[in-house]
Amino acid sequence: MALPTRVAAFIHPGTAPTNNSPGTWRRITVKSPDSDEIHVLLTNEMNLPPGLLGEIYRLRWCIEKAFNQQEQKLDERKAWAKSQTAKAIQAIAICITHNLLHLFKATLKTEEAIEDTKVIDAYHKDLDRREANAEKAGRLFPKTLYIALYRPTEMSLQFIRWILCTSQIEPATGGLSTPCAPS
Repeated sequence: MALPTRVAAFIHPGTAPTNNSPGTWRRITVKSPDSDEIHVLLTNEMNLPPGLLGEIYRLRWCIEKAFNQQEQKLDERKAWAKSQTAKAIQAIAICITHNLLHLFKATLKTEEAIEDTKVIDAYHKDLDRREANAEKAGRLFPKTLYIALYRPTEMSLQFIRWILCTSQIEPATGGLSTPCAPS
């Protein structure tokens, strides 16, 4: 599979990239505004400032968490088949499922005023903690920016169970640990 034109990859301190990708690469160091944590990124994007590339990588990490959610909360831990075509179809189906769940969640919010407050509250609590850490260290934390860019990729397990129960869907692997309550 070919890499996209613009790539940001996390490089652990003391290690080197494992592939010998052709072209010019730029190594940047980004310090987290809320901690002393330092991230080293390798990118072939030469024009964007390091802080913006760090934020793009952080947003990309949210996508990785979405795939993790599919594995952990929707019990999609194994490939459906062994061929590359089948694996590609499964990946597309997982993406479609993720997007449909978010579309349904957005519809519930606008039409029924129902929100997955557990995830939203956890996000805001984490932002408050990060802002306090940045303040203690004498740094600014762009909380307003994080709120403006907020697009939750995770859904609480309770929300997913509620969807399964209200839609009468049986998980393929029997992944729910508690049965739906009778109505």
